[in-house]
Amino acid sequence: MKGENLKEKETIFNEYSQMIQNNKPIKKRYTKKVFKEIEKKWKNTPYSIKDVCLIHQSNSMIFEAEIHVVSQLFRQAKTPLNTNEKKSGRRVIFDKFKKNFHKPAFKQFFEDYYDSIFKDLSITMHATPSLDTFKSSLLQYDFVTILYLAEKSLERAKWIKFIKKNAFQTYTKTLIDLYFFSLEEHVESTLRKQPKLKDQKKDMKSLKKELDNIKHELRIAEKSERKIREERTKLKNEINQLKQANEKLNKQLEKALKEADEELTAFIKENEDQLTKEKLEKEQEIKSLKEKIEDELEFYNEQITLLVNELEYARRQSFNENSENSEMEHEISLDLCGKKVALIGGNHSKKYISKVKEYNGELSFVPVDDYYLIPGAISNSDVVFFLTDVAGHKHFRCIKKESKRNGIPLRYINSRGLATFERELKDYIMAVSSEQLAGNQ
Repeated sequence: MKGENLKEKETIFNEYSQMIQNNKPIKKRYTKKVFKEIEKKWKNTPYSIKDVCLIHQSNSMIFEAEIHVVSQLFRQAKTPLNTNEKKSGRRVIFDKFKKNFHKPAFKQFFEDYYDSIFKDLSITMHATPSLDTFKSSLLQYDFVTILYLAEKSLERAKWIKFIKKNAFQTYTKTLIDLYFFSLEEHVESTLRKQPKLKDQKKDMKSLKKELDNIKHELRIAEKSERKIREERTKLKNEINQLKQANEKLNKQLEKALKEADEELTAFIKENEDQLTKEKLEKEQEIKSLKEKIEDELEFYNEQITLLVNELEYARRQSFNENSENSEMEHEISLDLCGKKVALIGGNHSKKYISKVKEYNGELSFVPVDDYYLIPGAISNSDVVFFLTDVAGHKHFRCIKKESKRNGIPLRYINSRGLATFERELKDYIMAVSSEQLAGNQ
């Protein structure tokens, strides 16, 4: 053990240790004097001799055992050594042992470990002490090990009294060595004080209350998740129906093109004289029909996209993945900055106008019946919102054409609800703000 500097400050302990090391005769009266002094020291420490013995035993094991054995023990104690700790040396490993010693499970593992390797001695120490067993133990084990198991013994008082009677000098010397070892290794800071029972009960009540709150929140979340699952199922069904309608329109288009081609071929054969004129008319008719069907296909595809977006939004809500958007709403000011918004469809303009004003914008509302107002409203706006469930294909074609011609962004809303409109409005504001931030960077 180290600690010569500390021993020099305690002259009586240093002299006594030197006398034993040099095999000098020591009077029993002097040993009693030294014992009283070291006993006082131990009474003033906040830790037990048993714990210091356990730490001392582990110190010997860490510095003397093969590194793979030490590593295996730490792994079994659920505190594995990393590569750097293994390379840094035994001192670093022992410091890690002290750092984790206050943990009940870690400490208990090493207590169990020493109980297992000193099993025979442990059994002996739980019995009534006898001189023969004591002498036999001294031949096989070091004195710190014997003292550690005596401190743990069910017959502790008898064993300590017996050791003092039959090995008083060695016992006194060991207490001195362990005391200075505890000072060197800062055992007082290694052993964390246990909380009072009263505080533990308070903590238990607090934990129970917290657990009840978590269970309550979990029940609410489960109900919300069931509702979202039902909505997702409903949206999936609607998407499947739209996909079927899309497939049907594709088949109709293919059939119409085939029939038109057949009719054109027959017409050419029967009316070669009027071929050029009628061919052009037929091609124009086919082109118009194709454009009409393609417009309808595009309209249904937009409907499918909207429903898919609704489904994705419901999924984000169920897994709380919309927290990032919420953080962006706090970071980005939801301000239209006076932009003009065109809303086409619906019949209740006041609630939409009020909502756009909340975000510092100006709304140009076109009811579904005022078809002729659509081009003007789009040309004077910064963004167009189209309520698809209250307007027909005619509106869709006109809105799409005018938006494209004027270079105005077009957003579809598959609901006439104000909440859905507000959500799409927020998404637009955040998208514009994000683009501006990216441009500035």
